[in-house]
Amino acid sequence: RTHPGGRTFDYFAHIEVIGLDSSIPMDALEALKFDDLGFALISDLIKSRSADAIVFDAYGDMLPEGVSEDSNADATRIGGRLEALAVQHNIPVSVIQHVGKTGGQSTSEIDVRDLGRGASALASKARCISTFEEIPDFPNHRRIRTRTNLTRSPAPLDLEVTARGSVGAGIDYMRPLDPATAYPIKDTLREEDEWISTSELARRLSGQADGKPGGQAVSLAKTVRGIWLGAGLIETRKGQRNATELRRTTQP
Repeated sequence: RTHPGGRTFDYFAHIEVIGLDSSIPMDALEALKFDDLGFALISDLIKSRSADAIVFDAYGDMLPEGVSEDSNADATRIGGRLEALAVQHNIPVSVIQHVGKTGGQSTSEIDVRDLGRGASALASKARCISTFEEIPDFPNHRRIRTRTNLTRSPAPLDLEVTARGSVGAGIDYMRPLDPATAYPIKDTLREEDEWISTSELARRLSGQADGKPGGQAVSLAKTVRGIWLGAGLIETRKGQRNATELRRTTQP
């Protein structure tokens, strides 16, 4: 397929999925668990396929019968076996874990180490933990947050999701979100003599008709406002209650 950036690349040429597929015998799947037999089989699969990396999807599906997802003792034991697997074969080993209950909080308000469902000990064994999150108020944005004990944790990465089907049927592409290009001023401030508040800008950027905009939308509005101001596209003034207002100064 053709990547939106122009590069042709077969994304699936080097990925082999061993799971619920008609070509995989069910007895083989039943043996693929995080126990002695399963780890031996996984090790053989890595060697026979010369794997460069392995991803388990998901942790709960790999647990042997009778092992609870909430057990810290089992999570510690399994985490140690996974670490040994990575060292033995000199490859990265990743485990996908679903998010637990957040108590009504946005995932972005919770430390990535506390988001995984079940036992917390699994996160404590990981060298690196990343989340893939929706961003409140912006259904076409995603955020990746990472915590690692290997080096300094990187800043969050915001992604923009392209329209479904724009390149290939059933495929969504994502690219780093660049507010400077993602939000053209002509699409938001159509009138040069219109003064609007930062809150109104936040509502327009997030597609919100009315009401108080969310914190994510306000944060983005301030970023976009700074970009436009730096480019000389807007001027600002202090409005009611000393709040910053803005309007266009030039045609885009």
